[in-house]
Amino acid sequence: MAAVAEKAPLKRESLYRMLSPRGNPALSNQFSILHGMGLKMTIQPDKTVTAS
Repeated sequence: MAAVAEKAPLKRESLYRMLSPRGNPALSNQFSILHGMGLKMTIQPDKTVTAS
């Protein structure tokens, strides 16, 4: 957790608070966490849903 917080860059305590059951991390913080873990999030259209 400390390594992710350092790479994010976020304080370790803030990271624990954001990821707790009562936490509510902003999308920008979620992207920072993913980046710190060497990951990225993408959004793709759901081809099983038909537009109306």
